[in-house]
Amino acid sequence: MKVLVTGISGYLASVVTPRLLGDDEVEEVRGVDLQYPQNIDTTNSKLVFIKKDVRAPDIVDSFSGIDVLFHFAFIVTPNVPYDEIDSINIDGSKNIFNAAAKAGVKHILYTSSIAAYGADPTHKLPLKENSPLKPNEDWYYSRAKGAVERFLNEFEQEYPDIKVTRFRPAIFLGPNIDNPFSTLLKSPVVMDFGYDAKIEWVWDQDVADAIYLAFKKGKAGVYNLGGENPLTWKEIAEVTGKETLDIDLNSESGRELFSQLLTATDRGLAEWLDKPMKYPILVDSSKARKELGWQPKYDSAGAIRAFLGL
Repeated sequence: MKVLVTGISGYLASVVTPRLLGDDEVEEVRGVDLQYPQNIDTTNSKLVFIKKDVRAPDIVDSFSGIDVLFHFAFIVTPNVPYDEIDSINIDGSKNIFNAAAKAGVKHILYTSSIAAYGADPTHKLPLKENSPLKPNEDWYYSRAKGAVERFLNEFEQEYPDIKVTRFRPAIFLGPNIDNPFSTLLKSPVVMDFGYDAKIEWVWDQDVADAIYLAFKKGKAGVYNLGGENPLTWKEIAEVTGKETLDIDLNSESGRELFSQLLTATDRGLAEWLDKPMKYPILVDSSKARKELGWQPKYDSAGAIRAFLGL
């Protein structure tokens, strides 16, 4: 069996790919990215690297002989203009899926996000896989994840013989992860922005376990992946033993402090803080446990402790 992994140099690929390289039934792992992978064993003879943009018109050439596609290429932290982000995340994903279909790929595994549900006050929590998707158009990550899932709805109807598996993980953490929320967790204090909304976390290896289980079992469908037992920021302070720093966004001093925080981190943090902190995105992951046999090692508190080495 030959598999293709997009975003091979990215974080999630670095966690999943070792499983594929160690699988006796996988004879080749073809990695597509613009950067050469640094966090996996590149000396493994199974690994073949192709330097290519996921939006390339000739990307289909990279799929010759491929049986299974793992699509991980996605910009999480906005380090380029937003129109470029949408081009890569949305148009690039469409290009990859169409190329896979043209090449005769039998199984597509795509990592979406709970952000595809959108942060919406009308949601009935916890969200199940058949809950309506209400992505936030003014939140770049939610907008893109929602757009790709809408495309996949049509894609699955057009190509009913291709197995498509979608994963919607909560905010995941891992030893070397770098995303807007990991930046906050590394702070010497826990910043409380006055929202009571809970946040759900999941460990990176647990996400990789679910993806690999679906691959080995040939499962199609949608799977939520949450660590359960979500936490407010005050509860996170208790879990980590840190002091809290209250930031009142309704006051001038609070807004100034928040502005300084954004300047010191990244511009995408504002969108991550604005929506899901006001309206929680909490999911029911029982389907993955039942159908995949998924048994996550950590709940939300455990993932945070493991991330911080507590």
